Amino acid sequence: MKLFSNKQIFFTTILAGPLPAAYLLSKNYLNIRQRRASLLAKILGFFFAFLTYILTIFSVEKFVIQTGIFQGNNIKGYGIIVLFFLVVQAVMAGVFAFISKKNNGKTAFELSKDKNRIYSFIHVIPFVLLGIAITIYLLIIGSFRFILLVIYLLPNIYLHNHIKKIFVSKQKGLIFTTIFIVLVGFFPLLMIANNFPYGKIIKYVQLIAYYYLPILLYGFLFYVFFDIILLINRKIKFIPKKILIGKRFRMIIFSIILLITTAIVTKGIFNYNNTQVSEYSIGISKKMGNLEHLKITMAADIHFSEITNEYFVKQFIDKINSMNPDIVLLAGDNGVSSVSIPEMKFFEEQLRKIKSKYGVYAVEGNHELSGKGTVFNFFKNANIKLLRDTVIKLENSFFLVGRKDRNDKNRKSIEELLKHASDSLPRILLDHQPYNLEMAYNNNIDVQLSGHTHHGQLFPINYITEGIYELSWGYRKIQNTHFFVTCGAQGWGPQVKTASHSEIMEINIDFE
Repeated sequence: MKLFSNKQIFFTTILAGPLPAAYLLSKNYLNIRQRRASLLAKILGFFFAFLTYILTIFSVEKFVIQTGIFQGNNIKGYGIIVLFFLVVQAVMAGVFAFISKKNNGKTAFELSKDKNRIYSFIHVIPFVLLGIAITIYLLIIGSFRFILLVIYLLPNIYLHNHIKKIFVSKQKGLIFTTIFIVLVGFFPLLMIANNFPYGKIIKYVQLIAYYYLPILLYGFLFYVFFDIILLINRKIKFIPKKILIGKRFRMIIFSIILLITTAIVTKGIFNYNNTQVSEYSIGISKKMGNLEHLKITMAADIHFSEITNEYFVKQFIDKINSMNPDIVLLAGDNGVSSVSIPEMKFFEEQLRKIKSKYGVYAVEGNHELSGKGTVFNFFKNANIKLLRDTVIKLENSFFLVGRKDRNDKNRKSIEELLKHASDSLPRILLDHQPYNLEMAYNNNIDVQLSGHTHHGQLFPINYITEGIYELSWGYRKIQNTHFFVTCGAQGWGPQVKTASHSEIMEINIDFE
């Protein structure tokens, strides 16, 4: 019987993170037949790995990016981000090791002191290298894909381990694992395929891959809840052991989880495809030329792509026109494709049908930046005026300020943009990402319109966006500035919304 030593496990935790170390620890417990400790080690590993990534992302967004330390691709910024990650991982490693050693499988720790029972260091290297490789990859691809891949990878491993128990025989288990790996691999591969033109078959495979994301999320959360019940049951024993070890019991649990998940995702699909109008009325104490009232229709995060259906586009345009707006403002992330697709011609044709007194204006979002010239041509063809660090005066009555996305290292500050925009007239600012709100009210912006957050799109991710952004969704007045953040006219990825609904904002402004 071989075991990994305490030093090997702790070394792996520091370098590769809690999850690879948890699997070493779990193997120790299995080798000495401590199944309960083995399960708990994996749960702790998943928990602390997830906590490490989320705390790193939150710290970087809140204390590195928002403070302006990280701008563009400077080495200092990346160094600080890596330092944040290592500090958080070191703390999580210490907590993980302490809890594991204190509460579980003490026999494994005692036996691992026997040098004759210790695995050679060669057996540890694959776990360390894999953990380091994943960490480096995640740090390089940035916070958005960082969050996405963590949320995607960890629950898949967890879910696989649970569902596989239903397939008792080794042969069936191998078949299930093969199918599961293929299914899980669709999404990362199709993310790469987004940069290349492809046909309808891949488009529908992409849809399947996207819909798998919310199914994965809720399947994972319900199985975590199930595991918590099992842990409680070890103390209270309200479910007999004979039932717990039965294959039928696990099949029933799997069926219930699948049924509830399907119901939630179905409601999310309805929320996504049925756009609602959110109405707001505010007053601004500034004279506005000859105008006493302005009706703004604002939308963001439309994310036109290969999978956008024609029904959505038509009802979206119809809803805007039915509102009879004075001006239509699109606050970024309107198109996501980095390649030319046939569907874009249809989108352009429909957007040209929008009717408003003063026209349709838009700013870029982070996804437009990835699309480059192809997406910018889209605005021109759709008869939409794109504002890129641009200030225009409309009807000699108010200023409309449109900023480049904050990921563009060449974007100007608000102070620079407002040099020739008199404070005597109202100032309306379009800025895709709602960061650094104080920059708006410190520069006497009257109204700021943003999107980007999607309000998490899928529950409970909205709690993360609420922690990162001062305003994740809705309306708030701070000092003399009115802030509006929409949860999006559509969303990114799966056509499902469980944390919000698809919306268009109608903002009625009275000038006092």
